[in-house]
Amino acid sequence: MRKGGVRDIEDLVKQLTAKLKAGKYNKIHIMVAAFFILTIIAAFSFGGSTQVLSVNEQNIAKINSVKTYEKALNIIKAEQEQELGYTLSGVDSKIILSSEGEFEGKKIKDPQLLADLIRPYVECQTGAFALKVNGEEKVFLKTQEEAELLLEKLKTGFLKEGEEILSYEFKEEIEVVESNVSAAKVMSVEEANNYVLTGTDKIETYKVAKGDTLSTIAESHGLGLSKLREANPEIKGDFISIGQELKLVKLEPVVHVMVAKEVTVEEAIPFPTKYTNSGDLWAGQTQVKQAGQNGLREVTYKVISENGKEVQKEEVTAVVLKEPTVKEVLRGTQKMVASRGGGDGQLAWPLRGTITSRYGPRGSGFHTGIDIGGSKGTPVYSAGNGRVIFAGWSGSYGNLIIIDHGNGLTTKYAHLTAFKVSLGQSVQRGDLVGTVGSTGRSTGSHLHFETNVNSRHVDPTRYLGK
Repeated sequence: MRKGGVRDIEDLVKQLTAKLKAGKYNKIHIMVAAFFILTIIAAFSFGGSTQVLSVNEQNIAKINSVKTYEKALNIIKAEQEQELGYTLSGVDSKIILSSEGEFEGKKIKDPQLLADLIRPYVECQTGAFALKVNGEEKVFLKTQEEAELLLEKLKTGFLKEGEEILSYEFKEEIEVVESNVSAAKVMSVEEANNYVLTGTDKIETYKVAKGDTLSTIAESHGLGLSKLREANPEIKGDFISIGQELKLVKLEPVVHVMVAKEVTVEEAIPFPTKYTNSGDLWAGQTQVKQAGQNGLREVTYKVISENGKEVQKEEVTAVVLKEPTVKEVLRGTQKMVASRGGGDGQLAWPLRGTITSRYGPRGSGFHTGIDIGGSKGTPVYSAGNGRVIFAGWSGSYGNLIIIDHGNGLTTKYAHLTAFKVSLGQSVQRGDLVGTVGSTGRSTGSHLHFETNVNSRHVDPTRYLGK
């Protein structure tokens, strides 16, 4: 069997010549060797012996002579040179030639027809310059100038206008070396740049559709769920949205570019807040006395990034351009008295206001508490000492709080817009528990206040001061 045809003969001649020069053969040996070589050359050059072409032990064609095969290789090489615009160093073929093989079908005599058939199994070789990473050739460019341009592009690709570079280096050991490779492996500077930074020349993505989950996407693309998560580290939990693009392959950069630079930016200085107690406001109420304003400062940072991702940030200098203005807030301390009129009822009024609907029959039903008028957001206070046994939504009551005062007595505060206490919390008489609202079955902002003794509602006014 022979691979590449006449090229094997050339190798044999070189080997014999070297041995003859070394004095390993005498004249008789020389005559025998010369006759043998001339016989082989004659057989290949002038003989009509049939040759069968095979790839991976699979016969693919039959030719009338080795010359047809050599001409086909030259055709492929010439076509590639015309397409690429430069001279190739040679061709490399996966094809094996044999005079002993069998193949049904006509002999191919036309080199062009043979070239069209064997083109997928032939690679054209070219001289190139490789980017060698930690001792391994990873990326190939046609000229040394292109290889150097790639390195410069990697350097400047992570810089923004106005940034000052302090240092630049690769984490890996990088060098540019001459190489001889398949022309198909030679990249443009742009292709090589993308490959070096991602580890692939094509980033596969998937756009999330209605009904998709991470599991179904992973399964439909033959991926493990963990691999899909690795490729998309920005995903938190299982949440994905329709239209979101997910990478299907984890990017593995060939090199890691470490850049240290100085960045100067203007930043807001958050304003502080100062609280002052005021007896003119009810407990839980606040009032802004003076609005706060952010300040401004100019800061220079030393930033170290790896492939454009910030890994370290250190403040170098800072200049205050504008001081912040303090926000002043008055905070109420006044607690609700036992009754609207200052009486000494067993329970304090939860809200200072007018009773808009009393306890008892109302329309075709029965009103189990009293309604006290109040605007949305007005503070609601605990009617007595106790513990919160419910704080949540309760049907027609809307947002409801129930406080257990002991001895079978509980109070309800309904239609609230906000909670200021939580389940299980202990409260004192006059503590803020919520704010007036209109949640649940309500015709306007008000507080529905209800008292229950041993789980039976009673008139709240029996426990409230006059």
